[in-house]
Amino acid sequence: MLNPRREPVPAELRRALSCATEQQWRLALDLLAPHKVFPLLAHQLGEASLLEHVPATARARLLEVQSEVRARNALLLLTTARLLRMASERGEGTLLLKGILFADSYYPDFATRPMSDIDLVAVRGRDEALFAMLADAGFRPSFHHIVQDHSITFMNREGVFCDAHRTLPMFESEPFHRITREVELKRIRGVRALSLEPNAMVAHLASHMHGHARELGFVLLWVLDLAFVLRRSAAELDAVRVRKLVGDDAAWALLLRLLRLLASAGCEVPPAFLHAARALPTLTLPALLRQRRITPWGLPAPMGWARLVAHRLRLHRSDRPEPSLPDLLLWPYDELAARVSSPLARVAAR
Repeated sequence: MLNPRREPVPAELRRALSCATEQQWRLALDLLAPHKVFPLLAHQLGEASLLEHVPATARARLLEVQSEVRARNALLLLTTARLLRMASERGEGTLLLKGILFADSYYPDFATRPMSDIDLVAVRGRDEALFAMLADAGFRPSFHHIVQDHSITFMNREGVFCDAHRTLPMFESEPFHRITREVELKRIRGVRALSLEPNAMVAHLASHMHGHARELGFVLLWVLDLAFVLRRSAAELDAVRVRKLVGDDAAWALLLRLLRLLASAGCEVPPAFLHAARALPTLTLPALLRQRRITPWGLPAPMGWARLVAHRLRLHRSDRPEPSLPDLLLWPYDELAARVSSPLARVAAR
């Protein structure tokens, strides 16, 4: 799944997928469950005429999640269409972030990119107008989400959440017209919408992943977001510009390591990024999956170990993905690789 290009499934992989047992599928899906990729996997298997070879239990599990995502995304898409039309009637610009934009225009089908909410950003100085529009559309501030200085979470009667951002702090020093561009959505036609231009989009994805890495680890869906942006916009990316927009050394190092991983999976990555990443420790897919199993426990803090021990002793069951013994043994190496990457990336940029 790391390579989003529509290429024929290699015969060896096709044979392995067709011959996999029900237990092997169960273990594989358990491994991928925290990464939000079931809908895309179901779609790809269907496109390759392999879904019929998946054992019934595993196939039903994939299709159930895909159906749930399709229904949820349809509601989010209809809500977004209504908001964009309201904004257009009022002469207001609206910047779409991440999920809704990717589901509409980047992924192969709008049901292959799960979304939990709608992310909107106000044009500079028009945040109160955005909030007023949401109120007129039936949205009210939600008290179930953390309040942030730069955003407010709203919810409507249908249970749709909308994160309305006054601004994107990482781009405050940039002219708004330099980080955005007007886009035409595939499924919402006849209205104006804005998206981040490719360099800002890649920088924002890197910052988002790095910001959540300490609490969630790495979610494979976010890596696929980056892969689909590369597929569409690799030729427009400027490493110097992205480096400036990312700002944070650790986020930049993470981006370089991810791009090198995606290049090894067959994605087109501009050479300047790979040149900058040449001295950094390799980031592997097993390491990504491992971090997603370890980080949510809060390791290596004492409370993290207490949670894990209580879970293993069945004193307090947790729905966090459970790490294995090899995960715990290899975790220090992953942590060391992440720590040395920032200074190495900084030196490589000179």
